[in-house]
Formats: sequence, structure tokens, C-alpha cells
Amino acid sequence: MKINESSNVWFEEIFDIDNPEVAISTVASDVMVKESLDGKCHLTIFGKSQRPQDLAEIVQFSSGDKTLSVRVDKRNTGFRGLFGAGSPQLLVVVTVPKTTELKINVVSADIEVIPLVQSIDIGTVSGDILIRHNPTGVCNLKTVSGDILTTTFSSCQYSLKSVSGDIKVLVVPGLEVDVDGKTISGDLASEILLNAGEDSSSNSSELVTITTSTVSGDFTLARN
Repeated sequence: MKINESSNVWFEEIFDIDNPEVAISTVASDVMVKESLDGKCHLTIFGKSQRPQDLAEIVQFSSGDKTLSVRVDKRNTGFRGLFGAGSPQLLVVVTVPKTTELKINVVSADIEVIPLVQSIDIGTVSGDILIRHNPTGVCNLKTVSGDILTTTFSSCQYSLKSVSGDIKVLVVPGLEVDVDGKTISGDLASEILLNAGEDSSSNSSELVTITTSTVSGDFTLARN
């Protein structure tokens, strides 16, 4: 993350949504997803500016019975002129419950997802993706000019794609892993025995399935 939570708080809002579908779209603004301790969705936006009125020009959000949508777009405003065209000047922090279906798309920014959620669908252009806990269901991750790093603690179905970026999946011991991978101008490597050996001897009923492809990037499977 190029800025952090010690920056100015521009905006705070709480949304009481059961089993939420959270969609976030940003340009040049990093995104962090954290665990909700009260079962509600919290939206906080941090920035380097001390002018809260600037926020209304670039941030839009809406909520419904099941949805929370957040959009940050600096391309059509004077925001870049105000701060310069360097690294992102905003950090969008969303805290969500475990039942969340999460969808995020960013340009020129990074994404970090910390908590366990139900599903994850993320795409970046010129940004990295860091998943600190796999979802309980499907995890779709795609980057262009960005890396992917995800840590896996339970069964999950991954679809991972990168162009000009590396992918690394960390898996805790005791999980069985099934990988279907291909690469163009990159390497595929695994520190885990995929054909019997350590995983099958554990008699684990939890399976991690990974479908992955890279162009000009490496794929690495390793123990956490």
C-alpha cells in the first residue's frame, strides 16, 4: 500500500447489510479489505489532502438491501493536478463480514484482502493483489502488470491469471492440491508433491483446486 491509515480520514460510513455483495472500483486508489467485528460493512477513505470537499468530486457510493458499491475515479477531475500524477493518494478501507461476496477492480493501485469471505473476484491493471486468507468458495484473480500472492488455509477453487506478473500460492500443510497450469515465457514450480506423497498421506478431505495461466510471469506453489 502506497499510503496508510495514518493519513487523513476523508470519509466514514457504516452500512447494515446481511450477506452483502460488495463491489469496489478505483483508479489510482489502493483498496484494503478488513474483517468486520460487528457484522456490518464499514467504509473509510483515507487521503493525503486536507480538503474533504475534493472527495465529492471523485468518490461515489450506493447501498441497497444486499449491495454496497464504491467507485473512485480521478481521471475526469482535477484530482491529478491537485496531487500530481505519482502514486495513489487515497486508501479505500472496507470492513466486511464473512458472508461477503467481494468484487474489486482497480487501475494503477494495489489490493489487500485480509479476512475470510465467501467469494472473491478481483482484477487489476498495474497493481498487485495480496490475499491473506482464501475465501470459502471461489477466488478469481486477474492482473495485468501486477503480481498475485495468496495464502490458503482451507478448501478453495482458484482461477488465477496474470500478464507480465508473477503468481504465488501458499498452502498450509494437510490440504490436497490439484493444479492445472500453463505459462508463456514463464516458469511453473511447486514445492508441494502433487502426485501422492505428503498430501495424500494426510487423508485430507479438503481440496484446493487451482487453474492458472501466466504470460511473461512465473507460477509458484509453496507451503506456508
